[in-house]
Amino acid sequence: MNGLLVEEIYIEQLDSFSILGKEDKAFLLKKALYGLKQALRASYERMDNHLIQLGFSKSQSEITLYMKIADSETLIVSIYVDDMLVTGTNIELTQKFKGEMEKIFEMTDLGVRVMK
Repeated sequence: MNGLLVEEIYIEQLDSFSILGKEDKAFLLKKALYGLKQALRASYERMDNHLIQLGFSKSQSEITLYMKIADSETLIVSIYVDDMLVTGTNIELTQKFKGEMEKIFEMTDLGVRVMK
């Protein structure tokens, strides 16, 4: 996930990706790059804002745990670094949520896991 940056961050051009005639120029980042110390925070804030907008409530005791209860159906989302665990009482609700998230975020769905 690439979060949007709040502050201005510039990076030097890499030798293999420099623009001819402008090698002394730097790039202004618009999104956080993987490995950038601000990347995780920016990604989390973007995800947090989107989940709140979708009607999720944040856990009081675990800041990366979200829950949405509607019409006696429950959807639970847990975020860990750049992974998200999604579970719920209704598979259609879970699939709809994944579709909503894929509209905003680049995601890979690892599918349904059933615990025995």
